[in-house]
Amino acid sequence: MEQTYHVGIYARLSRDDDRQGESVSIENQRLMLQRHCALQGWEVVETFVDDGWSGTNFDRPAFRRLMEAVRQKRVDLVLVKDLSRLGRDYIQVGKYTDCIFPYYGCRFVALNDGVDTLRQNDDVTMIFKNVINDIYARDTSKKIRAVRRANAESGKFMGYKAPYGYVKSAEEKHRLAIDPAAAEVVRRIFALRKNGAGFQTIADQLNEERILPPRDYFLVSKEEAPAGGAWSRETVRAILKNEAYIGNLVQLKQGSLSYKDHRQRQRPAETWARVEGTHTPIIDRETWQAVRTLDTGGRRPRSTASLFSGLLYCKNCGKAMKRIVNRKMRGGVEREYVYYLCRGDPGHSCCISEPVLKEAVQRELRSHSDRESAGKGTSLEYRRRPLEKRQREVAGFIRRLYEDRAKGALARETYERLMEGYEEELRQLETRLNRLDQEKEVTRELLWNLAERIEVGAHHEVCIRYRTGEGAAVFP
Repeated sequence: MEQTYHVGIYARLSRDDDRQGESVSIENQRLMLQRHCALQGWEVVETFVDDGWSGTNFDRPAFRRLMEAVRQKRVDLVLVKDLSRLGRDYIQVGKYTDCIFPYYGCRFVALNDGVDTLRQNDDVTMIFKNVINDIYARDTSKKIRAVRRANAESGKFMGYKAPYGYVKSAEEKHRLAIDPAAAEVVRRIFALRKNGAGFQTIADQLNEERILPPRDYFLVSKEEAPAGGAWSRETVRAILKNEAYIGNLVQLKQGSLSYKDHRQRQRPAETWARVEGTHTPIIDRETWQAVRTLDTGGRRPRSTASLFSGLLYCKNCGKAMKRIVNRKMRGGVEREYVYYLCRGDPGHSCCISEPVLKEAVQRELRSHSDRESAGKGTSLEYRRRPLEKRQREVAGFIRRLYEDRAKGALARETYERLMEGYEEELRQLETRLNRLDQEKEVTRELLWNLAERIEVGAHHEVCIRYRTGEGAAVFP
C-alpha cells in the first residue's frame, strides 16, 4: 500500500495565462489537484496560490511559503498541474526537481505532464518541456514589450497611476483627464517657482497649509489611510520637470534588462517614448518655458558646480562648508573665483579656494593609489569585477552540470554534491555583492569613488575619510 503523503498543492496564474481561458484558472487547478489527492488517499496540508505572478520569478510569496513548509517537513509531496506552474526558467525548475526537492526528501508531481520524481520519469522529456516553457516565457516577454512600446508611442498612458494633477479618464483608461483640485495645486507650484521661490520654500508653504502630498492624495482618493508623508524639495522639483503638465507623455524611462531579471533600471534618453499633445495641459507653454529657463539658466554643469557637494565639513566645528562663486573683470575678461567658507565661522578663518582643495585631494589620492598599487584597490568597481566574474563562472558550471545530468553523464550523488557546493558559493558571492551595493558610492571623477567626507581646517589642512570595505580609514 502506498504511503499517505502530506501534500502541498501549488497553483500559479500570471496575467499572460489569462489568454488560455478557464482551463488554466486558479480554481480549475485547485479542483483538479484536490480531486487527484482524494483518489490517491493523500492528505492536503495547504493549497499555495500565486495569482498574477510570472513564472520567471521564483521570489513569489506563496512559493516561498511552500518551500518553508518543505524545509520544515510539513509537506513531503509538492503537486502542480504542470511544470509551467512551477516556473518557466528551465535551469531553476531543473534545480528544484533534481536537487532541492530530493535533498529534503520531498516528492514532486506535475500531473498533466506525467512528471513524478518517485517514478524516475524520462529525464530528457522533462528537460524538453522545461526548455519549451522557458522559450514561451521569453517569447511572451518580447511580445509584451513590443505592445507596450507601440501603445506608448501612440500616445496611450501606460502607468499604474496618473501624474499628480490628473486621473485616468473614465471613458478611456489610457487617457489622462484633469483632476481640478490637484491641478490647482500644480498651478500654484509653477506660479511660485516662476516668481522666484525655491523648491524647499514651495514645499514648506504647502506643508504649512496642510495640503496632502501626491502619494497621500492618491491614497485618500482610493479611500485608503494616508501614509503621513510631506512635501519635499525633490517632489516639487519632479513636478516642475514633468512634461505631462504641458500635455506631453514621456514614458518607458525605466525597464528590466531581460525577462528573467525583473529589476527596473534607467533607460537611455534616446529610447524613451515621447509624444506631444496627448491630453489637456494644466500649465501654459509660457509659464513652462519661464520655469525651465529659471531652473537651467546661468547654471553650470553639475559635474563642475557640485564636485564636492555634500562632502565638505569644517574640521574645527564640524559644520558643512558653503561654496562661494565670485566673478570679477580682470583685464577686460571675466574671471571666476570659487572658494569654500565655514558656515559657523563668522571671521572666515577657515577658508580654502577650490583650486587649492582640488590640488590637495589629488595629491592625497595619488599617494593613496601608490600605496594600493599591489592590487588591493578600494574602488567599488575594481572590487566588484572579480566577484561578478566568479559569479558568471559558477552559473556556467551549474548549467553544464545540469546538462551532463540530463545526458546521463553524471551520477545523481555526484551531481547533488557538486550542485550543493556551487549553490552555497553563489549565495556567498551574492551576499558579498550586496554588501558592496550597500556601501555609499560617491561618483566623482576627481575622487575616484573613494572620498566619503572631506574635512577642511585652518591653513588649508585637508583630511579625507573613505571606506575600504573593512571599515573607515583616514588620511593623511
